[in-house]
Amino acid sequence: MKKNDWIVLGVTGVYSYLFYQESIGLNLSIFTLLLIIMAIVKDKKLLKNRNWLLVSLLSLVASISLAYYGNSLSIIALIFSLLILTGMSISTKSSIIVACFNGFYSWLISGITDLRKLETRLTSDKNKIPCLKRIILIGVPIGIALLFFGLYRVSNPIFEELTNKINLEWISIYWIFFTLIGSWLTYGFFYAKFVEEIKAFDEPDSMTIQNISQKEWTLWGKSIGIIDEKFSAKVLFILLNLLILIVNLGDLNFMFFDQELPENVTYAAFLHQGVGTLIFSILVSVAIVLFYFRGEMNYIEENKIIKVLAYVWLIQNLFLLVSVGFKNFQYIDIYGLTHKRIGVYIYTLLTFIGLISTILKIYLIRKNLFLFRLNGWSFYLVLISASLVNWDQLIVNNNQSLKKEIDIHYLLSLSDTTLPSLINIEKNITNEKIREIYRKELLQKINKFRDKQEEKNWKSWSYLHENIENKLNYCQFAAE
Repeated sequence: MKKNDWIVLGVTGVYSYLFYQESIGLNLSIFTLLLIIMAIVKDKKLLKNRNWLLVSLLSLVASISLAYYGNSLSIIALIFSLLILTGMSISTKSSIIVACFNGFYSWLISGITDLRKLETRLTSDKNKIPCLKRIILIGVPIGIALLFFGLYRVSNPIFEELTNKINLEWISIYWIFFTLIGSWLTYGFFYAKFVEEIKAFDEPDSMTIQNISQKEWTLWGKSIGIIDEKFSAKVLFILLNLLILIVNLGDLNFMFFDQELPENVTYAAFLHQGVGTLIFSILVSVAIVLFYFRGEMNYIEENKIIKVLAYVWLIQNLFLLVSVGFKNFQYIDIYGLTHKRIGVYIYTLLTFIGLISTILKIYLIRKNLFLFRLNGWSFYLVLISASLVNWDQLIVNNNQSLKKEIDIHYLLSLSDTTLPSLINIEKNITNEKIREIYRKELLQKINKFRDKQEEKNWKSWSYLHENIENKLNYCQFAAE
């Protein structure tokens, strides 16, 4: 076998050892490091590619986060990193989104495509005899060795007693199936594939829009040329700027002066309506900009007015983000922090990045693909950064400082990493009935956590869970 085949077999063996009948924890962190090392052993040219090295570094950051927190977000971030790393290993110039797609495509398809190639080789006339010869040369010695294994067991009591001590209970149909899946995924990582058409689209010779005359297009039977587009762009951007200015002035008045909602409007409706509208308006805003600045509009005379109008409109969209952030802050201040409200902030950040990159696209006269690539990297960095924060603990810390009664059922639904803080909250609940319910459900949560910890070994280890277990051992409440 070739060196790469031995790498796949070795990594598959490690995969089976680390993950079979185990939960995710330190094992995935170790496995990620192994994949990166073996990828370099397979192809040392990867060390010369900055994109691949950066994704490798971010993958290690996500793996450290997983080993520390052991939470779902770290697992998701690390899996996405491995998908991107797979795609980058076969096409180092890929954008983040296409690399992720190629990674997923490789994990699914590589085994199938290469099995077909193997079938073709085995069924060709010139390979029939050599392949049969290899099977005989390997199979016959294995068969003879098994025969003598049985003979020695029968003839030698000491050897029989020794072999009886070998525990082979771990070998099962489930283990075989699990290992085969691991070998399939491992093969996809080291023998990555890509779709040629997508690669060609994703890796153009230049990101700069060429100064080429646009072809006229037809709308309702009328021909539309670049002069017509310039006129319509001026009218549209002027109207849109006036409309969004009215919206922003209303938000400014609410934020700094009245701070009162219209009648029959709750803070929840106020926030959710704002976010829903913002999602649609931002998408439409970017789509309009991409349409008008897709080609010749970037170079024609007297386009400065259109560019300024576009900049002003995008900046006003940025203020909409500030408004939504302010509404979300007020909502959290009254009702507390939740995952969805954190999600609003993250969405606001991602949208902010998208608008800034759209402004850069106009200024630098870049193709629409520029946004695709830049935002892919930005969103990936946000995902990795988000995995470094214990959001559940942040929610508990924020909500226990509220003056109003906290939502105990929501807090108890959070991850086990919040257990020490949840124990501290119990003594601050003034309502005796609610306190009793909280105490009972919290004890159940603690017992479930301990049961899960007892089933784990070092492969599923995470620092935070280990630290919490130690704290619970010294906690009088948890001991009751």
